[in-house]
Formats: sequence, structure tokens, C-alpha cells
Amino acid sequence: MTGAAAEKLFDSAVAPIVAASRGYWRAETDEEYHEWATYVGLKKTHKMYRSVQGGVVGTDDDGRPLDGLIMPWYSVKYTDLLRDGKDTSDFEPEWQLRPAEPVEVRPGKPMKYIFAKGASMHLDIHPATPTQWLKKAPVILFAEGLLKGDSAMTAHLIAHGADTGLLTNTSDDALDRLMDFMEDLPVDSQVLILRSPSATTFHSDPVSLGQLNLAGRVAWMGFDADIETNPMVWDQARKFHNHLINNQKVREVKLLSPTADDGGKDGIDDFLSHRGTWDALIDPDAGHLRRKLPERPRISDHNQKPGSWRITKDFADTEELKVLTDEYGMQAGFEWVPADISLGGQVVYIEDRREPTGQELMTGQALDPIEAGSADAYVGIEVSYRVDDHEPITHLVEGPITILRKLPAEWDQFDAHIPHGLSMHPHWPPRGQKGEKWLEAVKRASSNTETYIEWTKMGWVPVEGDMPAFIVGDTVTAWSHESASSVRPGITTDDLHNLSNFGIGGRPDHQVIHPADDLEGWRAQAVEDFNEVRKLYLDNEPWTDLGVAGIVLLSALRPVVPVFEPVANPRSTLFIHGPAGGGKSMTAKHIMAFWAANGSDFTSALPGSAEDTRAAMEHAVSITPIWTIDDLAPSPSRRAAEAQETAITDIIRSTFNASPKMRMTREMGVRKASKPAAQLIITAENELSVPSAAQRSITLRIGRGSLSPSPAVTNAIFNAAATGLQARVTQHAVLGLYDSLGPMGWQRITKLFTGYYAEEQELIQQMLITRSLPKSKVQRLSEVISDITIVIPYLETLEQGLGFGVEWGQYLFEDRAGRWGNEKLLREAIVDYMVSNYQEQQDTTPGKSIITAIRLALDMNQAHIESAEDPSRPPYVTDNDTAVSGLTDGHINSQLGWLIDAEGNARPQGPTIGRLVRSSKYGDVVLLDALAAFTVASRHHDSIILPGMKQGAAMSSIWEEGLAPEALHGLRGDAGNSRNSVRIRTDSNARFSGVPIDVRTLLELE
Repeated sequence: MTGAAAEKLFDSAVAPIVAASRGYWRAETDEEYHEWATYVGLKKTHKMYRSVQGGVVGTDDDGRPLDGLIMPWYSVKYTDLLRDGKDTSDFEPEWQLRPAEPVEVRPGKPMKYIFAKGASMHLDIHPATPTQWLKKAPVILFAEGLLKGDSAMTAHLIAHGADTGLLTNTSDDALDRLMDFMEDLPVDSQVLILRSPSATTFHSDPVSLGQLNLAGRVAWMGFDADIETNPMVWDQARKFHNHLINNQKVREVKLLSPTADDGGKDGIDDFLSHRGTWDALIDPDAGHLRRKLPERPRISDHNQKPGSWRITKDFADTEELKVLTDEYGMQAGFEWVPADISLGGQVVYIEDRREPTGQELMTGQALDPIEAGSADAYVGIEVSYRVDDHEPITHLVEGPITILRKLPAEWDQFDAHIPHGLSMHPHWPPRGQKGEKWLEAVKRASSNTETYIEWTKMGWVPVEGDMPAFIVGDTVTAWSHESASSVRPGITTDDLHNLSNFGIGGRPDHQVIHPADDLEGWRAQAVEDFNEVRKLYLDNEPWTDLGVAGIVLLSALRPVVPVFEPVANPRSTLFIHGPAGGGKSMTAKHIMAFWAANGSDFTSALPGSAEDTRAAMEHAVSITPIWTIDDLAPSPSRRAAEAQETAITDIIRSTFNASPKMRMTREMGVRKASKPAAQLIITAENELSVPSAAQRSITLRIGRGSLSPSPAVTNAIFNAAATGLQARVTQHAVLGLYDSLGPMGWQRITKLFTGYYAEEQELIQQMLITRSLPKSKVQRLSEVISDITIVIPYLETLEQGLGFGVEWGQYLFEDRAGRWGNEKLLREAIVDYMVSNYQEQQDTTPGKSIITAIRLALDMNQAHIESAEDPSRPPYVTDNDTAVSGLTDGHINSQLGWLIDAEGNARPQGPTIGRLVRSSKYGDVVLLDALAAFTVASRHHDSIILPGMKQGAAMSSIWEEGLAPEALHGLRGDAGNSRNSVRIRTDSNARFSGVPIDVRTLLELE
């Protein structure tokens, strides 16, 4: 190849083998040009045909021959189909043309590169790129333009040993030789180069991006040199950056934009052809490959129409574009002159106040505040002016982002803060059309607007270009000091009155050594602190049941575990109940010590109270990583007690289901919901009476015998809290995740723990089944338990990374080598404790509750059971008064609601609620009248039957819980049948119907 086409390839440092194997070719004659035009669909009758031909065929003004460089683009899909031997007709290569001289396809717009109208803007890969690179290359370089990509490919080949013989090969087997060389490169040396026609088309090829599966890989954006001068290019770079992170799930994105000698920017090909090598280009210390985008360039004042306004360079005044005329009144040009408003300005910041989205938590990358901002955003606008020749006077106007869409004269209506000094300026506020022009000029001048997010929820938050950080109070924990300083906590004391009590890292006089300052020192401190906590909470047996101790310790660390799917919050509420002074609040304080800013902040008072309003509880649970509602105690007012318990049970269900309570505004709009986020702890004197809430909680009963008999054991925990030990351990747990798994990248970490979470549920289910729990009952219980025991894989990760030692291992790992036995395994102890709790909770199920209420009504002579044989006599009469379960006929009849007088006569008490059928086939069965029995039970014993329980559900529960005689289940009908009554015959062939209960079950005789 010769001519201008060859010169361009040489000037861009594209090796002959790279050019030959791609298939670049030169068009010089009319016939060659016509071949290109025919391929791209241009006809001789088209105006574009003739326009482009003038830059390719003939000579230039100096008499030098023209030509055109034909540049084939190969899509990923085309290459894939071609290598599989499939039809490629819908994905044939595009032929781009570079004329020797720019041509004007449209008047006034010379073009250097020509695509035919309707060309597919697919991402390109070089034909010699090995197939395995598409799937496994750890780095992907997105180059803007074919020549830049091929220039980078050439430099990469040279850097990895390609010699002159290979680089200059243009033979028929050039492509095969090049591919063979690339296939032999090790994986860590592979860089997959994708080329895009322009900055606007990088993310517009979903077919290619979907085929490549970029998840977990590193992306380099090789944008053109004008990214620091052209706002449109900068906007496209930011858009593509966010697309790679949020849609393609890449692990990290860097900008590859070479710095020129004069401080400006070079294109990649300019740098590689004239200034440096591949290694110099990607040298981390050279500044060409960067994590962050530069500041957005200011919008140019070029092409502004007469009458437009602009802000002066010092931001202290405003100018208007005026038309100049000559002495004859003819237009002679344009000039910027002072405008009528002597105020300058710029938007200095946009502050987005919100909580992280689920996507941000999974990827670790924040959505762009400009593109994905919330309605709760604020702006700061600096308004400046001069007085005489003095330095500009600047005032900061702050308000909701809405004011950027309103005239300055209206800002007061939207709660904007306008300093008095600005209000005194004679030109403030600009009104009418002048206000519109001034605000437009301010926006155009605002090229350096700082955009940031204030996070309105504690816990994990994304960090641009780094692993996420963890916020507690005003403490930000990150792997680097730079990342920590870039995070803005957004919760204030207006949101949380005791905000200053929350924090991790220890007391000021005994803080965590940061790994960035002393990695080995931190590791030693972390091991020491974790082992001290192990001694205090586990070895010393402050709680006599290891299951309780394990639940306490794991719940304290649960908020740091990065599980965000299926839900992004701890689900299982810790419900601690017991008598006053029994140690339940102390137990909660030992948990909260892990989150106390100054060690003993929660020693005197826990953060929340059962006396708080329901809305206040919901709000606190939605913004903190852990929250305690303390002292749900009996109240003199029954209505107040019921309201408190209703609020508590609703929050427990909301937390488990991760579903906030929806509310409407007075204007019938939807209020922002307070989505649960915290590990919730509740202390109470009484157990939960609502089964649906109890089934979604981990219940700890703390009473006599629950705590160590030695006060010194529990006092030692308080003393440690005063030194900040537990709060240091929480920060160690966050930093330990970075240290142990950081190289994996955040997306892989969250995916890993999502898998752990599912595995933990399956493991707990199997453990419950082996403990003889019915399979139908283990699903909910396994979800509750595994939400706490997921901390065990987290601790195992830290132990393997930091090396806590055998003392911790005996609580975490099964002893397969016979070193310590399995007696202290936390998971086993917790499951044993929860199974015991489950069995106790079965007494409060809906079915058992209705039977208990009916039994009490009968025993208290509020109703009776009559005989199916003879309603006038007691139901239980035998010839020899044979005792049943040690009870005589009189005893049983008394318990069935019959009053026995001094003469031994029995009289029924209260209404009839059922009949006793004595059957040789089914035994002694009470057939309850569903309506009568439920009415009596709910009227006299509403504290046992839950509010809201209906008759049908209560009677159905008798069947579902296996309380009806097994022999009668067949009479009820198929599974799912809603009939609760059955019809049975007595031995005398009489037929009666009702809800059946064996008399021994009803009277609790077995």
C-alpha cells in the first residue's frame, strides 16, 4: 500500500501485519471507489457519491494524487458466526472510508471518516483476536476509532515480544500467524481491544456487549483527546462509564487518556506513534490511565445568538452578545458587552440525599447523581458581584434542586436560603426575561459543579473507583483514607436524636490501627481484639446456654455481612423477654456495645423505647444498621398495651418481609416509605402473643438461670465496652472483609455471600429435619435462623484471612481432624436452642389457642358439651364409672361444662357448643358447633384468641395442626377443601356433624 492511505497507517503506528490481517485496502481509481460505494449502498445518482468521490479520486491543490483508506469493521457477532461456519449475511463487515482530504457531505461540515447512511455501529474486534480472549481477557480496552484500536494492538504486540519479522508480515497467512502469537500470551497479559466509531456509540451495541459477558473484568475507556475540552464527549464518557458499571457489571473502569507534553491531551495513536510505548501508556505513575474522569469542561460560548447572555470568567458579572454595525448600518460583527444585570454566578454543587439502591449495593458503584438523582436533592449557587474595583463579593444561595427550574424571583417560594447581603443588591432578583437569560448563563458557566451524594442510611455505601465504605454515625470505614474522606454521611441529629452515640472503631484514646497506616499492626490488633471478644462472650459463659451466647454475638455483627439479595436488610428480629431485672436489657446492651461511638454510650440507655411512636420506630429502623426497642412492658391501659404490641408485631413482620408500611399524603400521593434496614432487637417482659410475629423472630428468654451466677463475668463485658473493644471489633470485621476478599472485587464478594446465604438456608433446613421437625414446618424457621447464622461464614472468612487460632476455630469449623471436638459449634448450639423454642411456641398456634380458649370456657362453666345420645343427661356416663386418664365420669363431665351439685346431679352451664359422640369406630369425639364454640371462646377469652382471628381460620387450624382425630381426616375431603365440619354416626346409627376433637385432646388428658 502507498499514498495517503499508507501514510495514515504509518502515522498511527499500525503494524503491517495488523493492517494486512484486518484487510485495509486503498481506493485510488474510479473503479476502486465505485467498488466501495457499491458495497455500502451508494449509487452514482446520489449526491453523497459525488461529494465523497472528490476527496478520493484525482489530485489535491498541490497536484498530489488523492486516495481513500478502506477500513473494514468486524462485529463480535460476525466473527462468532464466521468461526462457527454459520451464515453471516446479516452481520457483514462495514466499510468505513477515510478520504485523503476531508469532504463536505453536508455544507459547512467537512468529514474525515465516512460511513454510509444506515451503517451498523457495532463494536469491532480485530479478525486475529483469539476466541478465548473474548471470554477470558481480564482487561478490555474500548478505543474510539479503528486506527486508535489497531495502534494500541500494535503497541501491545511489541510490548509482549513481537519481533520485526512478525510485525512486517503481510503474506496470505498473516492473520493465522498473528492469531497464533496472541494465543500463546498468558491470560494476565491479554487485553481485548474493542473499537467504536465514536464516543456516542460505545454502549449502543447490546448484541456484542451481551455476547462478551464483561462481568467482573476491568474496562479501560480510550476516549478521544478532547474529553477535557468537549462537554459532549465528557458526557458520553460518563454515560458509558455508568453503563459499564451498572449494566455490564464490570469490576472497575479506568480512563485511558494520554497527557501531551504541553499539558493537553493526545489520542492513543498520537501518543504511541510519536511519544511513548505501551508500557509507558499504561504506567500507573504516568497519569495516562486514571480511575476518575476529569472535571466536566465548560460549555463554549461559540455559536451563541445575538441577545444571549454569558457569565464572565471571574463569575462576577454578566455580558450580552450584541451586533456591531458599520457607519452604513450594516452588520460588522459581534461583541460581548455588559448586560443589564451586574451579577455573575455558577452552580457549585448538587447534593443528592438518598439511600443506596439495591443495584448500588450489589455493584459497589454509585449511580451518577446527575442522571439518577432523587427528588430529595439540593443545590448551591454562588452569586458574585463587584463593588467598584474591589475583589468580587460572593454569596451562597442554597435550596432544593427545583430552583434550577424556576426564575430567581420565585426561589423564596421553594424554601431557598438567600443571604441578606444578596437580597440588598439592587439587581437581585433578576426578573422576567432577564431572569431567564441570567439563569441560562449561570447553567452554561457551571462546568465545575461538584456532584456528590449524602447517604441517608447507615451501613454499606458505594464508593467511586473503590470498594464500598461502611457508615456508622459520622464514622466512615473504608480501605483507604481517600475513599473514606470521599463519603458523606447524610444523617443528622434532626433525623436521629442520639446519632452521636453511634460509631465504630473504639474510643479516641484506643482506636483501630488503620491498615493503610500499618497493615501488620492492624492485623495483630484485630486478632487480639477478636480473641478478647471470644473470651468475654463465649468462653466465660456469660449466658449459660451456648446457643443464646452465639445468637447474641452473631446478631451484633449481622449488619456488616454483605447480603443484599433476596433482601438487603437483616430479617430476623431478636426478641428478648423475661422478668424485670432478669438481664434482658443488659443482654441488649452487650449487643449494642459493638456499635457505640464512645464505648459505653449504650450502657445507661438503649437507643429506642417501646414508648416511641410507631412512625418514629419505623424511621429509626430504616436508617440505622442496628436498633433496639427497649422495655415493652405491661401497661395500666389495655388499649395502650394493645397499640404498643400491634406496632411492635407490625414492625417485626415488616422487617422480616422487607416491606415498609405504605402511607398516603393529604393530597393522596404516596409518602416516602421507611424501608427496614436494621438488625432489630426488642426487649419485653412478656413473650409475643401473635404467632405470625413470633415465627419471624428469634426469641431469647432471659430469666433465672440464664446468666452466669458470677456478676464479674457480665461486668467484664461492660468494662470492655468502656474501652471500646466491641466497637473496634466491628470495624475490624469491616476491614477484615477488604483484607480477605478485596482482590475479588465487590461484585464477586456480594455474589459469594448471596450464595452463602442460600447454602446456609439449605444447611439449616437439613439440621432441622434431622432433629425430627416436619418438613412442612422447617421453611420459615430455617429462614429465621440462617439470617443470623450467615455471620458464621463471614467469621470463617475473617479467621482464614487473619488467623484467629484454634480457640475461634472450635466455635466455627467442624472438627474433621480430631483437634477440638464439635461440642462448641455455634451453628449446632443455635439450632438446638431454636428447636427447643419452636416446640414451646407450638402451644400458641391458632389451633391450639382456640382449643385452649374452649377448654377454659367449659371449665369455668361458660358453656357445655351435651351428649349426642341423650341431651338431657351428662355426656360422659359409663356403667362402671371407669376412670379415663385417672378421671371419673364426674370429673370429665365437670370439665365439659356440667355443674355437679351436692346430691351428685349434673346440670349444664351456659350455651351448648358441641356434642360428645361415643363411637366404637372413632372413639370419644367432641363435635364442636363452629359458630357457637368460637363465639363463646372469643367473648370470654379474647386474650387467648388473637384479635382479627376469624372462625373459619381458627377451625381450619385445628385440622392443619393435626389436632383433629387422624381417623377422621379422610371424611373431610381432598386437600384444600374448606369444609371444617364432618358428619359421623354413633353406634346407635344417629348422625351428627361438627368440627371433631378427641375428648382427650380437648381436655388435655394426653
